[in-house]
Amino acid sequence: MLETIQQVLRKKFRTFLSILGISIGVFALIVMGAMSEHFNILSRHFEENFKNKLFVCEKISFWSGGGILAQNKVKLLKNIPEILKAVPILISRFRENQILSLGFPEVIVGINPKDMPLIYSQNFLLKGKFLEGNSPQAVIGWDLADRYKIKLNDTIKIRNSFFQIIGILEKTSALEDRQVIIPLYFAQKALSRENLITSIIVFPQDNINLEQLVFKIKKNILGISIITPREFKDQINQNLNIWNIITLGAAILSAITGILCIMINLFITINDRLPEIGLRKAIGATSWNIIEEYLLEALVLSIGGWILGLFSGLIFIKLFDFYIKNQGVSLFSITHRLIILSFFWIICLGIMSGIYPAYQASNIDPARAMRR
Repeated sequence: MLETIQQVLRKKFRTFLSILGISIGVFALIVMGAMSEHFNILSRHFEENFKNKLFVCEKISFWSGGGILAQNKVKLLKNIPEILKAVPILISRFRENQILSLGFPEVIVGINPKDMPLIYSQNFLLKGKFLEGNSPQAVIGWDLADRYKIKLNDTIKIRNSFFQIIGILEKTSALEDRQVIIPLYFAQKALSRENLITSIIVFPQDNINLEQLVFKIKKNILGISIITPREFKDQINQNLNIWNIITLGAAILSAITGILCIMINLFITINDRLPEIGLRKAIGATSWNIIEEYLLEALVLSIGGWILGLFSGLIFIKLFDFYIKNQGVSLFSITHRLIILSFFWIICLGIMSGIYPAYQASNIDPARAMRR
């Protein structure tokens, strides 16, 4: 292998240009792949949290992000035998003047303290504890705590009310990171939404047909929209497909740039070394020896481009993440799967790119090559 590296470095500038070309494709693959991995992780997180639950809100308000419901609808839902639990939720903007945000919005979530463990896993808790009793307490997401430098037992102002921070959530890179969770009663009071909520999360009894339950709920309660796990998953998958297509495009780009850079480099190298190849064959080198030599050179170029592309992609992601940190946004997830797949992808490209030039070199006539 050391000898192969020395051969590749005989033409340093040409080698650098080839590795640079390969690294551009790898860079695109790593960056786009990291975004796709991030949204795949978010998708699994949402699916797990939404599994076997129904989301009830004002008609057509779920995907538009608004809507108000009367809290008495919770009692109507609880009267349906197939429903085990109905959890009322009130959601509003954390900052009144915030209209648009990059990534997930900063929100206030009002929920009955006894219902909080049903919605938030204990694994989400980094410090402190969940809401308890009915006092002005708050549990804050990781991004908000980090952005506003909020610590356990600090006091936070929501509209004209003050709440003591009794818990901080672990970073999930999802909605929870940008939430302030307070008791429903105090949320309604602080937001001037007495007896009003924005949504209800319904927990059906075991072994209940969700489609039939949705039909029964809509028949008994008018003016609501119900999102099922299947509908939610379909919506998420539509968005995921876009990112997966982008990642596929990045993989195709890396293939095109990699194949072209390696093949051009090898053809020029073989042309420069014609007398050397002829002499080697004349003194006993087999066709396989020649093929092996140039396949190894193709692999060295591929791995060099992968290393440069990987590190430049990781540096770009770190810098970009640092730049948008103040927005509390996370767009990338570097996973072991992404790095391993990108490595094997570039190795395959190296082999495919090197086969034809190596085969051509192995078929060179020694006599003609040495006369050059």
